[in-house]
Amino acid sequence: FSDNASTDESWEIAQSYSQKFPNLFFIARNRKNFGPGANARNCIVNIRGKYTIFLGSDDLIKPDYISTCVFQMEKHLDAAFVMVHRSIIDNKGEEKFEEPFYDNNYKLYPPSQVGVYFMSSINPTISQVFYRSELILSLKYSNTLNDVYFGHRFTDFMLSLHKPIIYLKKAFVAHRVHADSHSQEITENLIQIMGNYVLNFQLKDMSAPYNFKVVDEKFGKSLKKISELSLRYSTNALTNGDLKLAKRYWHLSIAIDPDIEDSELAQKLSLAFKTRDQKLITSLGVSFFKNLRSTSYRPDPPFELL
Repeated sequence: FSDNASTDESWEIAQSYSQKFPNLFFIARNRKNFGPGANARNCIVNIRGKYTIFLGSDDLIKPDYISTCVFQMEKHLDAAFVMVHRSIIDNKGEEKFEEPFYDNNYKLYPPSQVGVYFMSSINPTISQVFYRSELILSLKYSNTLNDVYFGHRFTDFMLSLHKPIIYLKKAFVAHRVHADSHSQEITENLIQIMGNYVLNFQLKDMSAPYNFKVVDEKFGKSLKKISELSLRYSTNALTNGDLKLAKRYWHLSIAIDPDIEDSELAQKLSLAFKTRDQKLITSLGVSFFKNLRSTSYRPDPPFELL
């Protein structure tokens, strides 16, 4: 437990549990808020357990999550981590479910999972991944912008380049979405798009020594998909009344893929910016809560059905 200079009773609560269960876990407290990256490294350098979960502050884990993941890791000793599905808790406290990313439980061998990281945020929250500790302790961590926001994506990608992973389609994690969440913050500063754009160039460079053909196949497609995603964020901002943010995402989309300016959605957004036609804006509106995944996918080979 690493307390990042919290102003509530978090540290006192942690101390009470440490005294009640001595030597069970490590606790530390920063003298000031050093940011999420530094706080995570406080925990990483002091990992003593065989397995590790980075539990996000907006996440809760289901009672059988840990036992199920331990079973899979003990059964598949070559696996680097287990990745599970997640549900969403909306701002009304209601749990919503979407289809899992993959259509079944799988053991994915390299490079099955590699190409996916270019195309999709398969695990939107860090709590969905259950690691074998010895492997993440061997990796280096820095404090660049992309490391702070996407650091675990680097970790997951690097491990999937040379180790099999386990995917479980059950939603063992529930993620709470709210206005003050970390994901909302990086949406407002455009990092949801710019970060992913830079990230894919970095992933391509990281995978170069492995010569996986799937990387070249997915990389070009991924840039177009990021451009399309930027239009989605533009739409969401516009329907939520933030015209300035909507325009920023619209221009960012075209900067990534100029051809998208001729798309139907880009044209409708441009018209909405000029006319402020509320009927048009309403027709464009698709909230992220309604935009849940409705289709699951079969993984790229090689894989094994569990």
